[in-house]
Amino acid sequence: MAKASYIDDGHDELSSVSLGHGPDFNYTCLGGPLNWFDLDMKHNALCASGRYQSPINIDSNIHSVAGGIGIQIPLIDIAHFKNLGSTVEITLSEGRLFTPTGRYALNKFHFYTPSEHRIDEESYPLEVHFVFKDPGKHPIAVFLFPLTFVNTLSW
Repeated sequence: MAKASYIDDGHDELSSVSLGHGPDFNYTCLGGPLNWFDLDMKHNALCASGRYQSPINIDSNIHSVAGGIGIQIPLIDIAHFKNLGSTVEITLSEGRLFTPTGRYALNKFHFYTPSEHRIDEESYPLEVHFVFKDPGKHPIAVFLFPLTFVNTLSW
């Protein structure tokens, strides 16, 4: 039985959703994020009707600025990589998220290709989730990356 995760209320509790005995979830085709609800309608109801679940579509016409948020990830010498089958997860012991309501330690980050989330219904080739932790809270910072054929690195 496969499982997918979602954020229950933005940052209070990380929960799991059962995908039943049907096709396994994935990030493309019929098992992709737009169809997770259809894989098991009874158990995955929040995928279609919840307010803080994966995947989401960000409407660029709705402007909201979250002030006072910062991420600090220092250069490191050692990280632990793990192949989870659907993604590669990197566990770190350093890094912080700063928000107006708290400070959170970086726990891990992982990749999705293609992206789970969309902007104006457009998927991106790469999405990275930085997962932070604090007792009872699991904020996640998400970054979407477009493909480019121009070398923009200057270091």
